[in-house]
Amino acid sequence: MGSAFSGTEDLDKSFAYDTKQLVNIKDRYLGFTVYALQTAIISYIVLGVFLYGEGYLENDQTKGLIATHVQGDTVAVSSGKAGTRYFSAEELTYPGLENGNVFVATRQNVYHQKRGTCEDHARPCSVDAECTAALNGTCSAGGYCEEVSWCDQDEIPEMYELNTKDFHIWVKSAIQFVKLERNKKKDPFGGSALPPPWIFSTEKNHPYPEHMYNLFSVSELLLMCKPVPIRYEEVSELGA
Repeated sequence: MGSAFSGTEDLDKSFAYDTKQLVNIKDRYLGFTVYALQTAIISYIVLGVFLYGEGYLENDQTKGLIATHVQGDTVAVSSGKAGTRYFSAEELTYPGLENGNVFVATRQNVYHQKRGTCEDHARPCSVDAECTAALNGTCSAGGYCEEVSWCDQDEIPEMYELNTKDFHIWVKSAIQFVKLERNKKKDPFGGSALPPPWIFSTEKNHPYPEHMYNLFSVSELLLMCKPVPIRYEEVSELGA
């Protein structure tokens, strides 16, 4: 292959370079179209992507947890069969029926039962075949299966209206940012030099119960409901 300086090629061609040519188009319609398109693109990037879509942020599927502790107790007098009973927080929040929720009872019926043969009012029937054959069940004249079961000892149970509106619920929560843990070398929020994992918890600065920060009564929580606050008396009477 010959060199560019061997004289086999023109030196002007060897050292040639390209320049861009600008063309000034004097047409109002084309000019308006160009500027309108540029304005639309810039507006979409600034308003749509950055301001509305927050495209400058990185999304992270976070992991979090919430733990609650219920404090309180009450003494109630039965409005059915005569009786007085003390209820602790453990009794009035058991069992936990849903993960992440806490239930506080506002009324409770207590039935005294024993094993025997009696009508099961949860099993209406019209013929004996609709009852449990293994328990020699029969259909009673009242239209219920009569078979071996737990039978009520009293016609009227003990019925307690529980005043739990002043029960306090201590809420503790934490959240972990997985992507920050993987991509960053220090806490971007507080400037902490602590190594990962970065788990942000309400216990960091508030390790103990503080009223109206992480400690609320049942009635206070109901009044925080949106869009319409709920009175404790309504829930106690009608149920949640």
